[in-house]
Amino acid sequence: MIKQSFINIILRGTTLLCKFILLLFIAKFLTLEELGVFGIISTSVLLLIFVIGIDFYMHTTRDILRVSKSQLLCLIRDQFALNAIMFFISLPFLVLLFYSGFLPWMYFIFVTLIVIFDYISQECTRVFIALKKPVFANVILFLRMGGWIIVFITLYFLGFVSSSLVTILTFWIIGSFTSVLVAVLELLKYEKELVVIKAIDWAWIKKGLSVAKIFFFSTLSLKVIELSDRYILKYFHGDEAVGQYTFFYSIANVLQAFVFSGVVAVIYPKMIESYQRKRKLSLFANIRKLTLGTLYIILILSTALLLFMKPVLVVVGREGLLDYYDLFLLLIASTIVMVLSYIPHFALVAIEKEWLILKSTLISMIVSLTLNFLLIPSYGIYGAAISAIFAFTVLASIKTYYFRANVEAAF
Repeated sequence: MIKQSFINIILRGTTLLCKFILLLFIAKFLTLEELGVFGIISTSVLLLIFVIGIDFYMHTTRDILRVSKSQLLCLIRDQFALNAIMFFISLPFLVLLFYSGFLPWMYFIFVTLIVIFDYISQECTRVFIALKKPVFANVILFLRMGGWIIVFITLYFLGFVSSSLVTILTFWIIGSFTSVLVAVLELLKYEKELVVIKAIDWAWIKKGLSVAKIFFFSTLSLKVIELSDRYILKYFHGDEAVGQYTFFYSIANVLQAFVFSGVVAVIYPKMIESYQRKRKLSLFANIRKLTLGTLYIILILSTALLLFMKPVLVVVGREGLLDYYDLFLLLIASTIVMVLSYIPHFALVAIEKEWLILKSTLISMIVSLTLNFLLIPSYGIYGAAISAIFAFTVLASIKTYYFRANVEAAF
């Protein structure tokens, strides 16, 4: 476990370093307004991928752990059949982003292609995690989110490409497509006979939708808590405010990425397996590992981020960022609380208490939206950060209560 976690952290760390370099590049060589547009694009891609996926992977993941390897590709094919339908259903929402003026039309094709390839790549990553191949999953993630950045930055400083946002989005598409190609080639090593002769199992899909709907609305509520502040900032304060917030949030969010890849991706499948086999002590042992791993990463990374943030701001050298170090402190605090909420969250998922997850996220979403609309118009990016701290504190507290109140009865 320690060796796997170390390799995962190295891979995720390299990916995050690439994203960090891209963030600094945009902040230094493009305008804060363009950074804001990039932030809205990134946020919109995340939301659209979520709508297309409708959290159906939760159903697929559980069944991957139960079925034989010969049926694996059938499960994946059936999920993507549903997701293809969801893509066309979500198209009006994509068009609305541009029609409403949140994004310029010149980026429409770029965003559409990124959504398609990023979604497929993300689902393949989740499949490999469920198959207990987190290292390969992080390789796919690196190709999608890190490798293309190295190529782009290198070519820029060699004078072969420009620093425009269009160029960055083009390389993003190439990297995402490459990750899909590598993932598909690996999946094709599994037995393929049933995929050809077996029809799409719409009954399994229907059953999965009944399971996934709770996860969908829970995750939708969580995404509203995480991402709605960008759109509200854009509406009240414009692209520059979104750019400032995106810069500091993206760096603070390193905590979340490291915890998920280094701890959750390794331990979460074991938690599910422990509960399915009704091994209570094993489940508690894995929850303890999840808790300790999360706390270690929070302690080490938050300290490192606080130490290196000011030198980073000096390197970027933008007045629109230099004066907002205190915003970074608030965002570090909100990220720590968000990451701590993962512990009771994945514990509740493991014992199959999805309804309680939905209740807790709905309450927290209401808190988040209320505070965002109250604080952001007057306090801007600081209002958004304070809102996030309160919302995630409520979320972590309620989920912890629900887990403690229900874990004994689950066995």
